Formats: sequence, C-alpha cells, structure tokens
Amino acid sequence: YLSYIIFLYIFIIFYYITFIIFLLYITYYYFLLYVMYIVYYPLYYLCFILFIILFIILKFVNYYYYIFNSYYIHISLLFIYLFIMCYFILN
Repeated sequence: YLSYIIFLYIFIIFYYITFIIFLLYITYYYFLLYVMYIVYYPLYYLCFILFIILFIILKFVNYYYYIFNSYYIHISLLFIYLFIMCYFILN
C-alpha cells in the first residue's frame, strides 16, 4: 500500500511538471497567435479558454482527494490528452 502511495506521488509530480511545461508552451504560442493572426483563428481562443478553465479546476481541487482517488487522476489526464489531441487536429 505504501509503495502504491509513493508511486501516485511520483506520478502526480511528473504530471504537474509536464502540465506546467505544456501551459507555458501554449501560453507563449497563443500570445504569438494573438499578435500575428488576431482575426483568423477564433477556434484557438476557444481552446485556450477551455484549457484555462480546466487548469483552474485542477488547481483548486482538494489535494488529498486528488492523491487518494486514482480515478480522478485518470479522468483529468484523459481531459488533458483530449485537449492536446484537439489542439493538434486544429493545428
């Protein structure tokens, strides 16, 4: 049981690091789009707003619930990867 908890901690740390890197990348990319193609890409802004909403939901969730309920981790990861897929499809 203890090893399971340690594994979950490592998984969550890795997940947050990749999430922050992806957030920084996407913010920079959308800033460039805002400067260069302000009129032509409304879908990008929609995706960016959805991404921010998802980030806020993940940020304010209870950490103990987040650690001990692995289903929530899988669901949130699923949302993240769905967003990434949508992003690359739109791109």
